[in-house]
Parts: sequence; structure tokens; C-alpha cells
Amino acid sequence: MLTDESGPVQASPVAVSIGEYGKQLQPDPRKPSQILPNINHRPAWVLVFDNVHVPLMGSFNEDESKSVPTPAPSRFVVLIDGVTGAFLNARTF
Repeated sequence: MLTDESGPVQASPVAVSIGEYGKQLQPDPRKPSQILPNINHRPAWVLVFDNVHVPLMGSFNEDESKSVPTPAPSRFVVLIDGVTGAFLNARTF
């Protein structure tokens, strides 16, 4: 949820590589493997939103004594494919 009721505070065209997602080049679980990224130097838009309320774990509901998500304001970054407009990834900072 955006608390300032507006769009992104920044939009920038970039070339994106996400090395954590892709195909393992040596699929041997006993040793580290290099990864061929699925997203490698892909043209994209980076959209930055401020004051997005992101649920965080850690607080307790006093009545029921169990953990419940607590929202906290955060900077939220969304990656959009620069050619197709498809969603690529999103992260909080």
C-alpha cells in the first residue's frame, strides 16, 4: 500500500542481471555451481516507491499470544521488462 497515494518516485531505464535465478551449469549438489542467469543484461525499468507498508514478522498479538505481521514503511523497488512490460522482480530496501 502506498501511503503517499502517488506513483513511483523514480523510474530509470537500466540493463538488469539477476545472478541468483537461472540454470545450474554443474548440477552436482556436493559442490558450488555456477549459474547461467535467466535475466542477463535485459533492458528493464526500475521503479522506486517510497513509504510502502511492507508486512514484517516479529510483533505479538497480546490477546492471542501469537506472531502477527506488522507493517513498516519501506522503499520498494520493482523491475519491469523494458521490451514486454512484464514483471521481473520486486524487493524492499
